[in-house]
Amino acid sequence: MYIPVPFEDARFRKPKQRAGLETLYAGLLISTIE
Repeated sequence: MYIPVPFEDARFRKPKQRAGLETLYAGLLISTIE
C-alpha cells in the first residue's frame, strides 16, 4: 500500500484538508486491517 503523505505533513496543511486526509487514512487503515 502506498501512502502519499505522512501524518507529520498533514499537520502543516489547512484544517479542512487535514480532516479530509485523516478520514482517508482512517479508511485505508481499516481496509488494511480487515
